[in-house]
Amino acid sequence: MKNTARFKPGIDDETMSNCAPTLGALMLAHFSTPMMHNPAWYEDDKSWFASHPGRRLRLRAAFKGEMDVYTSDADWWKRPTLWVCVAEHAPGYHERTPRFRGQLGWIDLKSDMEVAQMLFQMSWKEGEDALQFKSYISNQRIQSKKQRSNSRIN
Repeated sequence: MKNTARFKPGIDDETMSNCAPTLGALMLAHFSTPMMHNPAWYEDDKSWFASHPGRRLRLRAAFKGEMDVYTSDADWWKRPTLWVCVAEHAPGYHERTPRFRGQLGWIDLKSDMEVAQMLFQMSWKEGEDALQFKSYISNQRIQSKKQRSNSRIN
């Protein structure tokens, strides 16, 4: 996704083709501040950091509508859980990034180091529990095939 306010199509194409996009440009990094936030997850994250004063990283399940915004209620509940890393850069200033889809493989990460290690493992797995996500995709294909067959019959 090119920012045409900064880069001119046809002029800057070569520069952009060799340029790594930022998390913001990819819309993968979401920010919450005291002035701009969704109360549901902002208050939850804010109170979590307040009750864990030595911590700057949190790994939690995404709230409905937080990341998968164009997903129906039924699909949201069927999908493997999306795990979000919340980093507190300063009190009340949070960066939220989607990191992993799959089952909860830990009970409670006790330190930022444990969160960092889990993030590394998730990255190594390409951000998903491959077996669980492939199962979800397979089920979606079967459902889609059934719907197409039923629409031809009717």
